[in-house]
Amino acid sequence: MPKKKQNSTRPEGWLAAGLAVPLALTCRQREYARRAVGVARFVYNLAAATHQFHRRNRLKGPSVPEMARAFNAAKREDYPFAAEVSKFVAQGGFRDFENALKRWRDTAIKSGAPHFKRKKRTGEGGFLAASGVACVQYDDCRWIKQPYLGSVKLQRQLPAGAIPYEVQFVFRNGQGLAGVAYWKPPLPAPARETQAVGGVDVGIDPLAADSDGHECPNSKPDEAALRKRRRRQWALARRTPNSRGWWAAQRRLDQLNRRITGLRNDAQHQLSRHLVRAYHTLGIESLNVRGMIAAGLQPKALSDAAIGGLLAKIRYKAEWYGTRIVQASQWYPSSKTCADCGAVNGELGRERRWACPACGVIHDRNRNAARNLLKPAIEALGVVDPDVMLGDGAALAGVVLPAGETAPREPGTEPIPAVNQQLALAL
Repeated sequence: MPKKKQNSTRPEGWLAAGLAVPLALTCRQREYARRAVGVARFVYNLAAATHQFHRRNRLKGPSVPEMARAFNAAKREDYPFAAEVSKFVAQGGFRDFENALKRWRDTAIKSGAPHFKRKKRTGEGGFLAASGVACVQYDDCRWIKQPYLGSVKLQRQLPAGAIPYEVQFVFRNGQGLAGVAYWKPPLPAPARETQAVGGVDVGIDPLAADSDGHECPNSKPDEAALRKRRRRQWALARRTPNSRGWWAAQRRLDQLNRRITGLRNDAQHQLSRHLVRAYHTLGIESLNVRGMIAAGLQPKALSDAAIGGLLAKIRYKAEWYGTRIVQASQWYPSSKTCADCGAVNGELGRERRWACPACGVIHDRNRNAARNLLKPAIEALGVVDPDVMLGDGAALAGVVLPAGETAPREPGTEPIPAVNQQLALAL
């Protein structure tokens, strides 16, 4: 008998959104959260071990839903500790493994994933607390009720009119957060700064450059706090683990890490919001940031810039504001392709500025890549007239399938004089 399809709780036309809210837990709730984190980690590792056993022995293993059904049938006898928490905890563990398995299968470089999760001394981790509108009861103030946990106090309110449908607890850097997924009413048509088509190239320095010649600098919060983090890590290493001084040093280190993450996310949120409001069609890159880091292409600087997170914010905010996103192919070298004549400079290294060997035009690496990313956005609108002028004053030339690359700014290189003041002030 086929499984009956469940009706969606999403109202017609409403948008999916999420918010991470700090928690104010009681002692009983903290104890429950500690057990739930352990159960979620155990379920994930059990699924990973099952998959690894069948893969190494070249056997056809069970699917993730089949593993979940077998676990639920045997958990009261074989894993009684898993019955002490909500059923959503195990569901979240299997869902996390399924997502990790999908990411591993979609990755070109196979590296023995999914990896097992290890227990951390600081209790970091997360679990699915509740799923479904009926199981997540919000009082439109700061209290949200879930199974087993009861009413949990949030340190800030959710947006007015939000309908929460899923809550996931995450403990990171000494702080408990509630990741609340909710439905929000559709936004009104934005009063755009321009009704333009654009392309944006993301990188290390600058963080982003658009096809109109505007740049947004990278604040590099992790690099700015490097010396302070090093001192606090040294202080933590000198303490006896689990002593009072050790926990005090850990709290100071967690506080610094939260500030670094907050500065980075704040800059990316403001930048992504500006871009989706400024352009009605935007061409962006499809980057494999994890592969770039694994390949040793400035891994520390790439992690500090977090360009993958910036592209993700641009994608989901584009849905909110009605901006069309055109993603270019991952393998096209947009930084090495001349935006004027279309010639590819295969010998280009990491230079910030370079001259086209075919036409002799001197390009800025990031601005040239952004101009190349503009072309698929225009093609998506059906513009084929070669005499159409682009926003930056260059004529539309050639048909390409571009994608972007990243490059650092070379020491001593003069910045581009045309800087968007609104983009810079957004940070």
